[in-house]
Amino acid sequence: MLAGTAVAFAQEPAPAPGSATAGAGQNLKSEAKTGVPANMVGAAPVKLESGGLYDEGSYTDIMDWIKQTKFHGNLRAYFFAREDTGSKSPLGENSFSLGGYAGFLTAPIYGLQAAFTLGAANSIGVNPKPAMPQQLANYSNYHGDMSLPSGSFWVAKEAYMKYTNRYFMVRGPDQVLDTPWIMPSDSRMTPSSWRAVYGELYPFKDHDNAELKKLSLVGLRIFDFQGRSDTTYLANNLYMPGHMQGQAGLAALNNQSTPGALAFGAKYGTSKDALSAQVWWHQFYNFSQLLWLDGSYLWKTGTGFDPLIGAQFANQEPDGSNMLALAKSSGGAAAATQAYGVIAGVDTQWIRFTAAWNDIVAKQGTFQNGNLVSPYSWGYATDPLYTTMMINGIIEKNTSGQAWKIAGTSFFMDKQIKVILSYASFYLAGNANGAAGNGWASTSYVNGSSNETDADVTYFFPKDSALDGLSIRNRIGVAQGNQSRGHDWYERFQIQYQF
Repeated sequence: MLAGTAVAFAQEPAPAPGSATAGAGQNLKSEAKTGVPANMVGAAPVKLESGGLYDEGSYTDIMDWIKQTKFHGNLRAYFFAREDTGSKSPLGENSFSLGGYAGFLTAPIYGLQAAFTLGAANSIGVNPKPAMPQQLANYSNYHGDMSLPSGSFWVAKEAYMKYTNRYFMVRGPDQVLDTPWIMPSDSRMTPSSWRAVYGELYPFKDHDNAELKKLSLVGLRIFDFQGRSDTTYLANNLYMPGHMQGQAGLAALNNQSTPGALAFGAKYGTSKDALSAQVWWHQFYNFSQLLWLDGSYLWKTGTGFDPLIGAQFANQEPDGSNMLALAKSSGGAAAATQAYGVIAGVDTQWIRFTAAWNDIVAKQGTFQNGNLVSPYSWGYATDPLYTTMMINGIIEKNTSGQAWKIAGTSFFMDKQIKVILSYASFYLAGNANGAAGNGWASTSYVNGSSNETDADVTYFFPKDSALDGLSIRNRIGVAQGNQSRGHDWYERFQIQYQF
């Protein structure tokens, strides 16, 4: 719930300064010109007026309507470097990609709008090109990061119709979604997107009670998924092989498919409110059913020191034919667990400091020792748990466990420089031999089995300059104690222009 705090740093786009929002800090709409919005066009619900040819009362003719169509774009130069030490085949990887996206959202006609967004990326010939498919089969022979394209990359990320009136909004099919467990994961060149129907309901829009007006209801039905590096929509998720650029999936689920997902949610409050909360129910067909609660409160004292607290809870059960039972190498069995989280901190004019804790309850005989199943973030490290870091979180450890995290966010030079420092330590459920990872959960955690330190620095060019919208960002992360490796070292350097 608390963007700009411990929950916000898994995403590549910078979260809004000092905001408190839902999910893993993905309030991307409020960070104008620095990141991809929740919906890439980023348009708020249209306020309709009666009268006029277009039911808006503000268009003089068709050319005026065209002029009010919203065009948007993003240019991104991205350098990705990482090194795994201590493994059987230590390797350093360096990849570069240049690209972005461009699109439009038409002005409304009787509340109806159309949107289209095209994304593209190219390595401009500087990345190694493996001999397909043999070299990719032997990962240690390839010294380029496979999560960035080795050649040209063209993809339609949005193509939908949208209808809005005073009380509800609905759009579909191809779109970027942003809910706690179905998120953009925009940590490479383009965000994830879905072929889906998405709707919001504002039942108390005209109510006299200002607090009731803050309540909204959300529903969505997903049919197909397009990962952050994919070029097509597929009837699967990240647990299934077939996604491009190094997302391996579980081998046992090769050539399998899923009907997608269904979700309903209720949200209270916005990023400007002291109190915000949400409750969600998800059905990831043939994988799991997930109940999710998340809430936060920022006590605005007027003294310059504002305490903040938050809590989250998850309950997960198996669903349908339980395809996870096929994944014997990852523990097999069904998804069944609970997860808890708390966060506390203080917001000042100099720094926002937070401390957070998560626990995914270890359970014998369940998938990955009771690990939470996250079909659209596994391997991306973009889930909404407070302790998820840049490189990974508990879910990426492929086992259950506990984690704690401390983080600080500060601004300099009239908010032109943003610095985020964070540290997390993971205590993972062990297998029968006492080692962390897959297998049957032991009765105790492998203490101190992994930790990660991240540094994130962004420079924003002044808003009143000709370079408004341009930012330079560098992220460095070191994860130690990973299985079969000494440590992982990551660097993500990004120059981005948002318009």
